Amino acid sequence: MNVEQRIGGDSPLSPAGITYTEVLAQYIVNENIKDLIVWTSARQQAICTAAKINAPAESLKALNGINPGMFE
Repeated sequence: MNVEQRIGGDSPLSPAGITYTEVLAQYIVNENIKDLIVWTSARQQAICTAAKINAPAESLKALNGINPGMFE
């Protein structure tokens, strides 16, 4: 569930999510992974997270996960 207590959707990152992406990006930089390519879902949270990482990124709708249908 997201901060609005909804399942799924395409919500932007929360303030905590933004902080997490910054910490995650720094961790990945410190790992010094050669030829890193980031694969993400097409959801804006995933795309924004990948954008913080200094590596080529590819977004694929197939990685979006579940479709909650009418419960979204």
